[in-house]
Amino acid sequence: MISLKKDSDNSSLEKKFFLVIYAVMFISGIYSGMYCYRFGILTDIKHHIQAANYAPKSYLKHLTTEAPNDYPLMKMDVNFKNYIKLSNQRSRFVYSWDHFFRGKQWKERENIRVNSEIRYKNEKFKIKAKLFGKNNDHFRHPYKWSFRVKTKEYIPEINNSRFNLLQPNTRQYITDALCNRIFEKHQILSLNYSLVNLEINKRPADLYFVEDFFSKELIERNQHRDSYIFTFDEVKHPSLDKMTDAQKIDLKMLQKDLREQPYGLMDVEKFDVFTSLLFLAQNKHPILNDNFHFFYNAVTNKVEPLVREVWFESELFIENESDLNKKIATFLNGLKTYNKNLHVYLNGIIDDQKRLSDIQAKVVELAEDIRELNLNPSWCQIKNDIYARFPQALFICKNIDLNTQEILDLNIESKKKAKIENSSIVFKEDVQLTENLHLKNTNLIFNSGISVDLNGHSIFIKNGSIEAISKPKTEIVITNSNLDQGSSIVVDNSKIPNTLRNVRISQLSNHNDRYWHLPGGITFYESDVTIENSVFSSNRGGDDFINFFRCSSFKLNNVRFNDVMADAIDSDFSKGIITNCEFEAIGNDAVDASGSQISVISSHFKSVADKAISAGEGSRVRVTRSKIEDSEISFVAKDDSVVLEDHNELQNNKLDYCIFNKKKEFRNGVLYTDKNITEFNYLIEERSEVFKGLKQIVNLKMVDSVKESLYGIEYGKKSIRQ
Repeated sequence: MISLKKDSDNSSLEKKFFLVIYAVMFISGIYSGMYCYRFGILTDIKHHIQAANYAPKSYLKHLTTEAPNDYPLMKMDVNFKNYIKLSNQRSRFVYSWDHFFRGKQWKERENIRVNSEIRYKNEKFKIKAKLFGKNNDHFRHPYKWSFRVKTKEYIPEINNSRFNLLQPNTRQYITDALCNRIFEKHQILSLNYSLVNLEINKRPADLYFVEDFFSKELIERNQHRDSYIFTFDEVKHPSLDKMTDAQKIDLKMLQKDLREQPYGLMDVEKFDVFTSLLFLAQNKHPILNDNFHFFYNAVTNKVEPLVREVWFESELFIENESDLNKKIATFLNGLKTYNKNLHVYLNGIIDDQKRLSDIQAKVVELAEDIRELNLNPSWCQIKNDIYARFPQALFICKNIDLNTQEILDLNIESKKKAKIENSSIVFKEDVQLTENLHLKNTNLIFNSGISVDLNGHSIFIKNGSIEAISKPKTEIVITNSNLDQGSSIVVDNSKIPNTLRNVRISQLSNHNDRYWHLPGGITFYESDVTIENSVFSSNRGGDDFINFFRCSSFKLNNVRFNDVMADAIDSDFSKGIITNCEFEAIGNDAVDASGSQISVISSHFKSVADKAISAGEGSRVRVTRSKIEDSEISFVAKDDSVVLEDHNELQNNKLDYCIFNKKKEFRNGVLYTDKNITEFNYLIEERSEVFKGLKQIVNLKMVDSVKESLYGIEYGKKSIRQ
């Protein structure tokens, strides 16, 4: 009896032992399976098999050879304490129930930023870094994570003070880079994707994208005025804590109008590029509310799209042109289910055959653009380097080429945009406006000698020009008699040059209406302009009397500016020639250049309250045979700008030369002169350069900081912002 009981106990113990073993094996199997699934191991294996099957020769070539590249090395050093902070934060989520078993995104987390350093191109930069990304492809690797970086010191080669460091797979390897290159070709605000070899805490380096973040530097590098970057629900730039209450109200109105009446606010042609690109990609993900970002162009009063997080999701099969139209309509209907805020815009295409044809033509055009890009040697090199490091990308990116070729194989003749013949409106006799005048594809012509009273209203010309030419010894007069309301003139994207000759303009103000605030009384945007024998005087509001923005050519000859409240001429990203002009009693700057190339010849500046010539943000300004007298500052060269002055007369100015650095994304200015500037009043910051002829002057007295003495403190005048 005792022996039987002992055998029974041993048998029971043995069963329990194996039950425990099986339970451990079962749990371990589930854990291992979930680990392989959640951490992308199964997905990577799948993609490698698919790539090997899709392009066996290329796959084997990239898999079996090393992948050296010429991209610069970036070293990111995070001290042990801070690295543990980030590692613990990551671990708390990746092994959490929500992520590990339920597969949820990492949407809510403590915003842990750590101090760190980046070594890049033999320089060291202090940064703040945090983990970035919602999906686990950003952080599933043990140490190759995605980071959002903010620099304390500007990194010139990156051209942004905030950027993301991402492994290429998190941006579908080459897709986002490709889409933004297409945007760049169509002159839409585009993000830069540059490749680096990132080494994190001395571990082996790997290929990473440096991705632009939404910032002032991004906007201005794309030659736009700093403005809002936002979604339907949020603002991404500027940060909320830096916005005034008035700006927050403006943004709310923008978001509301974009939902309810988009065709009055959207830059439709640029949105069509975005929509057509999504069709080629067969991907709806980028239009989700959190993903779809917009830029408000504060000069044109138009909202433009940005593109991010695209992948070519599925393969297109198109039988003929008719089938293409049907599939576009079907795709657009599908987009409506992803973002209800776009219903008005999308219905405007679906319900209008002409608009549907516009999208079809744009799809064909973009397919041709991608084919052209694929022939570009530098782009081919990027693709090859990506595939060499990640051979599985051959399959993931295959639909880029397949879908492009599917469209090209239809042999649809690329429909060139029909040239629209502008009509004209002629003011034949004196006129007083009773409402704002909005013209599109229309030229506005003023007959000789007439008077135009804007009467508190404004003139807006889109894709048209203004022609005001009067006979010698007579003038066309443009003014505003309404003391209670401001009047302005805005010319946007002229097809033919604008001409003002023998015109007298006065009493204008900058445009302010809802969220559209322009600094100039007269604004020329992407328009060529010639102004001769004219007078601009006594403006009543604004930062500038005339603002040239992205104008490829403006010419002023024998033009007089007097009694101007702030700046007389503000040139942004433009090219111009100013000859035989006079500037007197100017409230701020006479000529203010940003990102521009300007020649000033035989002109006269008197009683300028701030700077006669101000060159900034990479401008190049040459001034010759001119006179500057009784003014605050004659020449300013700042922020990577060059001023070249020769054969000029400087008399009784408080400060003749000022050279310094204002914005961290630029270096100091440079001056070329034919004078011995030690005989003049100057204020020059360390690291600035001065040349007499071609020889650099090295014995000048320089100061550590110029800004502490400018802008009304000791020299100059505080800028007027209205």
